Amino acid sequence: MQGPTTPDDILDSYESDFEPDAEYDDEAPSYMVVVGPEPAAIWDTRPQQPVSSDNASAALALRIVFASDCGGVLIGKGGCHINMLKQTTSASWHITTGDVSDDRIVTVSGTPTSIAEAVGKLAEHIVDQTSPGSKTRDLLSCPSAPYNALTLNLLFPVKTIGHLLGPSGARISHLRSDRSIQRLHITKEPIPFTQERIVQVTGTAPGLQTAALAILQATEETLAQLQGAATLYRPVRNGLRSFLRMESKELREMGRKRSRSTADATDHRDRHGRDEAGKRPRRMSDHSDTRSASPKSRSRS
Repeated sequence: MQGPTTPDDILDSYESDFEPDAEYDDEAPSYMVVVGPEPAAIWDTRPQQPVSSDNASAALALRIVFASDCGGVLIGKGGCHINMLKQTTSASWHITTGDVSDDRIVTVSGTPTSIAEAVGKLAEHIVDQTSPGSKTRDLLSCPSAPYNALTLNLLFPVKTIGHLLGPSGARISHLRSDRSIQRLHITKEPIPFTQERIVQVTGTAPGLQTAALAILQATEETLAQLQGAATLYRPVRNGLRSFLRMESKELREMGRKRSRSTADATDHRDRHGRDEAGKRPRRMSDHSDTRSASPKSRSRS
């Protein structure tokens, strides 16, 4: 049987074992209810941070979206946290500003290696600055992962997803086999009104660093160009949570449909006594008498 041939086919083949971590019950984000003549106010067709066309490596940028409640641990009083990250890593950092209730996008720029190291440092910082059970940690944690594991939401243009997956999903399968990465999930749809999907990675700091490096190395040839051409997500109120809530509901519905389809197929085979090829299963009683009795023995009787 022919396997998945397109990125969406490959993603669909992975969704059956995905279980959303939590329900998101916050109110709808502003992009869900925008009216008026300027819907482009929630669009961003430019990179969040200027990039240089002279050096492809310097132009590479990783965008990570956080809920507004994480703003304190990212920025700190007087900018102490973000300044510490800038001083202790070789990458460049930029955090979006706006209303206190808007999502935050952290843009980390540099080479694949420097960005990945910065992601690991960011994860260590968040774990050090938050305690298990706190609101910020709950927003970034996964129930089935270790206490020091975090979930980061990376933003990638839709057209880079095929590079991330690799041939027949080989690259993402390899990443999922890494024990330091507890979970890796690509949202089925882009964020509304944008051309970006969320790549969710759950792991400890070393695992997140490993995943970031592999993903950036796979997409670095086209990432900067596509970020410059795509409609990127611009932070709005409750945008991340509401989108993930919709994604969770859709995936649960997909799981229910698959379960019903499998149950219906099993019931049909049971009632009609036929296998998947449409043939009635062979039974021992169909042939046992013929095999056990030779022509001579039958003639004697």
